[in-house]
Amino acid sequence: MFDAQQAVEKALKSLCIIHGIKFSKVHDISYLIELLEKGNIKIPKKLQRARILTDYAVETRYPGDYVPVD
Repeated sequence: MFDAQQAVEKALKSLCIIHGIKFSKVHDISYLIELLEKGNIKIPKKLQRARILTDYAVETRYPGDYVPVD
């Protein structure tokens, strides 16, 4: 799941760069989607569902108290 989150995050950040949209250094997919939409970039509904991957940006990268991914 971490790799999926990273792929979506990097793709969205690439879109921001292509369209000249500045973004903060975060791993929040919802934030990136909202920025793109404010910039009049339409994000398909299926990609909108990728918001759930945000939790996997940091939590699953390091040992800790979180629900295991299966």
